[in-house]
Amino acid sequence: MFQTTSGIEDEELAEARKLIGEKVRLPELFNTIATRESIRHFAYGCGDDNPLWCDKAYAREHGHDRIMAPPTYLYSVFPPGVCPAFPGLQGFHAGSRWEFETPVLEDEQIDVSAELDDIKDVMGKRSGRTLIMCGRTEYRDTNGRLLAVNHSKTFRKPRPGSPGGLKVERPRFQPSESEIEAIENEIVSYRRRGAEPRYGDSVTVGEALPRRLKGPLVIEDIIAFAMAIGNVMSGELAVKNRHFYRQHPEQAPTHRPLGWLLERVPPAAGHMNPDVAKAVGMPAVYDNGWLRMCWMGQFVTDWMGDAGRLRVLDVRLRLPNLVGDLLKITGEVVSVSPGQDSTRVELAIRAHRQDDELSCHGTATVELPHR
Repeated sequence: MFQTTSGIEDEELAEARKLIGEKVRLPELFNTIATRESIRHFAYGCGDDNPLWCDKAYAREHGHDRIMAPPTYLYSVFPPGVCPAFPGLQGFHAGSRWEFETPVLEDEQIDVSAELDDIKDVMGKRSGRTLIMCGRTEYRDTNGRLLAVNHSKTFRKPRPGSPGGLKVERPRFQPSESEIEAIENEIVSYRRRGAEPRYGDSVTVGEALPRRLKGPLVIEDIIAFAMAIGNVMSGELAVKNRHFYRQHPEQAPTHRPLGWLLERVPPAAGHMNPDVAKAVGMPAVYDNGWLRMCWMGQFVTDWMGDAGRLRVLDVRLRLPNLVGDLLKITGEVVSVSPGQDSTRVELAIRAHRQDDELSCHGTATVELPHR
């Protein structure tokens, strides 16, 4: 189904490292203007129905002239992940550090640039030899004002059938009817902070954030998110693109291996197709790591309230999230630093699966208002 390799080759790695520091040629951006509809579609695609992102009257009532986009909306402009070279290695999103400078507002026009920052050659306890490709992506408005910087990490692993190929094996989570009912009750009873400001002087070190559930993961979650960020393409356009890039490789995007663009079945199809998932080493359809990043961002924005500001979201993805998996997201306050205009709060955040395995973890920095 896919190109395979004899493993991670040192010579190929040396050649790939020559690309470090070079700007990559990006594909056509999906959302270049943050329209009201694209913001709403993205938010709903993540399962986030905060009216601040969707309701113009609500936004105005709470001090905003225009609808504000969720901080992670930038995934729908260009989902960051710079991993050129190694067409025979599979890629898995390993996490990101977002540094948010300026909120994205309705009708903002957005430009993007990206480059490969580094390639790390590591030996994982479970995964064996793995490459971690580090990218830097900048998002700016048309005046050059910086909106956000993303520092992404992508795991690169040989596919099954190659030496050191990935092979994940575990059964699907099958909750009982009573467990499903308890999960749904917790989901519908969860309340975001919303319009009531969370003031900096009301927060204490060690304070726990209310637990939030996401899942059990269903294929609809994956499809809704893929549509929200433009990560799916019609079969006809895929054929036309593939043939065009075969004839004009010099015009192909360079943030991914050219070999991926020429394959009839894209490697990312494992997010929806169980046969492809198994071909890349997963036991079943698995989530897009970008979606998990957005869920962690939503966990923070729900807690801080509409008057807060998310400044940094830094999350490491550790294990795949398969269809059927339930995530239990928790966190706590680790520091509180009052400033002249706001209070800076550092959070530790994490998500465990239903089997208590750590799915992802990280930190977030928010600014909360003074009274």
